[in-house]
Amino acid sequence: MDLADAADGEAELAYLGAGPVEDLLSHCGPDFALPVLDDLEAAVRRSPPLRVALESVIPHEKSVPRIRVFMAKYAWSTGAGTA
Repeated sequence: MDLADAADGEAELAYLGAGPVEDLLSHCGPDFALPVLDDLEAAVRRSPPLRVALESVIPHEKSVPRIRVFMAKYAWSTGAGTA
């Protein structure tokens, strides 16, 4: 997630989260998203900017439970995405 680390401010991080990261977690389906979730989780632990980007992700209401747990742990714990 070099893009998050290279982002110039919160607006770019929001775009990253609401764009490609949200597409991955919400629209690519579990067959694609689940295999990369462990890598994404490791990247979030190393990259505070990536965690900020996750705050802009709105997962699909039918997301698999593992994705919702991931979001609760890394994005919604800051209060984002819970409204």
